[in-house]
Amino acid sequence: MPLVRIDLGAGHEAGFGEKVGEIVYHAMREEINVPADDKFQIITSHAVSELVFPKSYLGVEYSQGIIFIQITLNEGRTTELKKRFYKRIATDCAQLLDAIRGHAQDLKARFSDHTKIDGEVLKRGEIDTKAKGQDILHSSSGTWSLVRSGNQLYLQSGEDFRSSPGPDYHVYVSAERAIKDNPEFSDKQVEVARLTKPNGAAYYPLKTQNIDDVVSVLIWCKQFKEYIGSADLVAQK
Repeated sequence: MPLVRIDLGAGHEAGFGEKVGEIVYHAMREEINVPADDKFQIITSHAVSELVFPKSYLGVEYSQGIIFIQITLNEGRTTELKKRFYKRIATDCAQLLDAIRGHAQDLKARFSDHTKIDGEVLKRGEIDTKAKGQDILHSSSGTWSLVRSGNQLYLQSGEDFRSSPGPDYHVYVSAERAIKDNPEFSDKQVEVARLTKPNGAAYYPLKTQNIDDVVSVLIWCKQFKEYIGSADLVAQK
C-alpha cells in the first residue's frame, strides 16, 4: 500500500492538488504496477511561510508554485523502474502546469458570450467522452454541428461544449471517421482554426463547401500533440 503525500502552496487553483494526486495514481498504475484502487494520499495546501525552500539550488530555480511529492513504497523495484516512474510524474505535472497557464490565458474566452451562426444544420455529433485518448489532462465533451448559411459551411460548437484547460487547442475536420487517440493523427486531419471558445458555442467557417469532406471533427493540442476530443458528425433528417 503506497502512501503519497502532496504538499503545495495555497496559490494554486482549486482542485490542483487533487489533479496532481490523479497524476501520481495513474503513474503508479501504469509504470510500477500498483493495483487498481490502491490510492492512499494526503494532500495539503500550505501558507507561503510554511514551505521553506531556496530560490535556487544546484542550478535549479524554484518558485512559489513548488510542489513536494513524497511516496512511500515497498522495497523490490529496480532503480530503472523508479527512474521511469519519477520521470512520468514530473512530465505529467509539467503538462498540467502548462495547461493551467493556458487556462489563465484563455479564461476570458471561456466566459465570453456564446456565438452562433444562423443556418441549416446538416450534420451533428457528440464528442466521444470514452475515447482512448481522453484522460484527466486532455478531455472534452459536448455537441458539434455542420451548418450551412447561404453558400458557406461552418462548424458550430454547442453551448454544452467543454474542454480541459490547454495552451494551444485547434479544430480539425476529416473526411474519415473520428480518430480516438494520439497515434491516429495524420494528414487526413485538416486544420480549420484555433479553438476560440474552449467552453460553449462558437462557429468556424470552412474552406470546403463539400459536406462529404466533413465526416468528423477533432480538437487537438498542437503544442503537445495531444488528443483532446473528437466526434463523428451524422446527417440530420
